[in-house]
Amino acid sequence: MKMLEFILGYLLLLGCGTAQESSGHLPVPSIVGKPEVKLVSPLDETNAPIIAVWQESPGYTADTNYPYLRFAVWSDGRVVFARKPSLWSHDLLLGKLSGQTLDKLKADIRKTGVFALKGNCYLVPDAPVDCLMLSFGGSKQMLYWDEVEHASHGININPKPQHLAFKKAWWEVNRLALSALPDRADKLNAHFRPRPKGWYLKQTIQSE
Repeated sequence: MKMLEFILGYLLLLGCGTAQESSGHLPVPSIVGKPEVKLVSPLDETNAPIIAVWQESPGYTADTNYPYLRFAVWSDGRVVFARKPSLWSHDLLLGKLSGQTLDKLKADIRKTGVFALKGNCYLVPDAPVDCLMLSFGGSKQMLYWDEVEHASHGININPKPQHLAFKKAWWEVNRLALSALPDRADKLNAHFRPRPKGWYLKQTIQSE
């Protein structure tokens, strides 16, 4: 029975490909114009962001264009984000959060309990590897998951309280960051490249 559940979950994953839809969780940014001041892309710099979500690998697929970025926020407020957050692609925008917005975002993220999670890594062989990193105010967190919520896949099979808390915090951090995005942004004519080690705050050691 467990083998059948695994096979069904795996087939579902293959069908999702790199266009996994998570629109029920993810707000879509609304862009009304370009920033008033020309911004330099922080992706070309060595300093890591303080808040970011990206896909390191789409798993066992024919896709070779990864990694993909959903959003990344730097300490000065600059933010690079996907035009369509529910799809992993290289259609990226560059904008900037106000100091007030960034402060509120950090405070709201802290309230989610994400820094107090019991587990941080829930990966499945041949499935995507999605990454969420947080580093601000003296707190750090690094989460790994695949965003697959099928009942026969990964931590969705007989989930424990720590699994439910993990998924809730994951989606809430995503929602808060995407809801805070600026309404003015420039198209970024660059692909998201493999990230330096500074983006990976913890190793992928499977949690219970």
